[in-house]
Amino acid sequence: MSRLFKRPLNFQRPAQARIGRWYELKNLSADVAEIAIYDEIGMWGITASDFVKDIQSVTAQQIALHINSPGGDVFDGLAILNALRQHPANVSVTIDGLAASAASFIAMAGDTVRIAPQAMVMIHDASGVVVGNAEDMLDMADLLDKTSNNIAAVYAQRAGGTVEDWRAAMKAETWYSDQEAVDAGLVDEILQTSQDTPEDVAPVRLVARAPEPQPSVAWDFDISEAIKQAKESAA
Repeated sequence: MSRLFKRPLNFQRPAQARIGRWYELKNLSADVAEIAIYDEIGMWGITASDFVKDIQSVTAQQIALHINSPGGDVFDGLAILNALRQHPANVSVTIDGLAASAASFIAMAGDTVRIAPQAMVMIHDASGVVVGNAEDMLDMADLLDKTSNNIAAVYAQRAGGTVEDWRAAMKAETWYSDQEAVDAGLVDEILQTSQDTPEDVAPVRLVARAPEPQPSVAWDFDISEAIKQAKESAA
């Protein structure tokens, strides 16, 4: 039986194919371009060729990449990763909600990578579908193994460690909280929100001032003088 489909994926959950862009690119200014990857990557929308074509037209010196994605096609993800790496702009990545599967290694393209409080990163081995004979199955297993090693090398290049170490974490399908992602070296820092207090700012202590004493009417009002003035007015 011939192969109907043979392509590694790095995708956590099934999804219906969606027509349209899975990313948004807009120029915030002449110096900053913002890209938001907020959907499945690649085959679930349009392919990475459109993304790469769009990013090549960006002339800004700074790319602000925001990610909230469950992942998608491995090779589209790798093409996006390398397009960001090769772009002359400084790339600042912010993980807003979830950077899972292919989205997690796209995040590694950042010159700096930050994660919002309570956001998460998930890494796992590539997966795929193949229909065929035993030889086809073995070929697919080899391809998936090689693909997963490539992905593990991306994490190792950024965070240190060996490909074998990262493959072990991928095989276990590891979910990282914000602080765990920082500790693992995948992320540089947790994004500071407006509700956070910088460490170098001393807390302000508000002390209520006691009210000023008000003069008593009994002491400040001379009733005898008032009676005298009333009599003189009536005369």
